[in-house]
Amino acid sequence: MNSSLFGGLARAALSATIGPQKSTGARLLERLDNSTQLEDKREAIAEFRDLSASEPLRLVDRGGYSVLVKLLREEDTEVMRDTLETFANLFDSELPKGREDDAAEVKAMHNVSVFLTRDGSVSDLMLGAENEDVYARYHAVQALMRLLGLARRQTQEAILNEPTCVGRLMGLVEDRCASECV
Repeated sequence: MNSSLFGGLARAALSATIGPQKSTGARLLERLDNSTQLEDKREAIAEFRDLSASEPLRLVDRGGYSVLVKLLREEDTEVMRDTLETFANLFDSELPKGREDDAAEVKAMHNVSVFLTRDGSVSDLMLGAENEDVYARYHAVQALMRLLGLARRQTQEAILNEPTCVGRLMGLVEDRCASECV
């Protein structure tokens, strides 16, 4: 793929950021999509996680969510945990803190809407709830709870339309740690 074309897609993936962070977010998404070294992925997702907590990022599917959902399938617990926390941040209508406008709420509604339009996205998110790492499970449950809080009917439909989700949800109900997270 032509690198200038991909750069344009990565920049478009961050449809509404504030100030100089736009180029930072696009650069991090491009790093996440193209990195072959585990340490580079870990560093990039940690930086993107922090950015998602401090800026009202609104992502699009191609070049944004598609990159992050792909990271949920990584075998590295640290990458998965930071990706799950990033999703929880993107769906949080109160982040970033201290803003006077409604950017955080608009951001969260947009991100939830785009996320739920992807087939299999909730199932991929719930993979994190099966991870041995307590923090990965915690962030998976937090992201799921935020989805339910902002789009209950669509989230329920997404879960019920995927047989694997129902089983994973039952596993969450039986999991004592996940129950404590809720």
